Amino acid sequence: MRPPSIVAGERRLAELMVRLRGERSSADQGAGPRSWYDARWRSDRSGRIVQIEGGDGAVLPGSLNRLCAVSGRLAHVVAERWPFRDMEVDDDGRRWRLSALPVFDSRGAFAGYDGYAWGRDASPDANDPQILAEFAHEVRSPLTAISGFAQFVEGEALGPAPQSARELAAAILAETRRLVAALDDLTDNARVEGQRLPVACSWMQLGDATAGVVERYAPAAAARHAALSASGSMTLRVWADPKLLERCIERLVATLVPFLGERETLKLVAQGWTGELGGLSISRPKALVRLSAAELLDQPDEPTDASAPLLGLSFTLRLAQRLMAAMGGELVIAPQQFKLRMAAGGVHALQADVAPEGEPA
Repeated sequence: MRPPSIVAGERRLAELMVRLRGERSSADQGAGPRSWYDARWRSDRSGRIVQIEGGDGAVLPGSLNRLCAVSGRLAHVVAERWPFRDMEVDDDGRRWRLSALPVFDSRGAFAGYDGYAWGRDASPDANDPQILAEFAHEVRSPLTAISGFAQFVEGEALGPAPQSARELAAAILAETRRLVAALDDLTDNARVEGQRLPVACSWMQLGDATAGVVERYAPAAAARHAALSASGSMTLRVWADPKLLERCIERLVATLVPFLGERETLKLVAQGWTGELGGLSISRPKALVRLSAAELLDQPDEPTDASAPLLGLSFTLRLAQRLMAAMGGELVIAPQQFKLRMAAGGVHALQADVAPEGEPA
């Protein structure tokens, strides 16, 4: 039998340490908004967990023996009846960090453990913006290297290259750009859903978010024997985040251009609407005119051809809806147009209050 003085000292130490509740590590604190579970637990001498307090509905394993079966380190500590702190164990898709102290009865016999448990899902949430951002960074780095080399070959910066090599380099460059755009779309979508997308709205001219998009995608439209045009009151001042608005317009244009038929024009028209609202109307390609809003939002997420964005039309429309909502605006799917509507200044002075192609504003 152990001396009573030692038993009493261990009991007092146990009480102090159990009250001294540990905190999550700095790595865990920076792990993003994952679900954490916090529970006080107690086991009997056989290792069966007999009491749980807190945990936010999370279920601790039924016994320490089960955890010891997957952690040799924990098994050794428990077998020796030693205290332990921040012992990490994975169990049934959840990662627990356990801290506990042995409890002894009045005779000095081991009576179980008393401690705390901090747990989180062991498998990261695929929609966690932080996880997607890390994934995008890891993938973007090699893509940047590949596209850089392809640009060297295509531009013959490394010396003369045969036509077949230049064509292959151009194809590789186009594919890497599509992949990077898809990664950006997924990251933005997850950030909007997680309410972690940085938004900095200000008054800006609508043409500032449109001119660059038209310049970049006019060649893609011309390659299909189609055209891309911008008209209307491009000096209209709207309340939006300049980068997000340009990105929203670019993703819509990039997705709609592959639907253009020969001699068809994708029209971007800046205009004001009833009240202090204004924005940009983007005409629907003829291939999409007959589809309802519900059908457009339920298209297969597959690119229409080799030049189309990887994530498809429906994903792009849903992303545009979320980006516009994050800026306090909206995407309206009208019968002949897609309308990006937001607060605008001086709308009452505009003469372009009638939608193109005779569609009511």
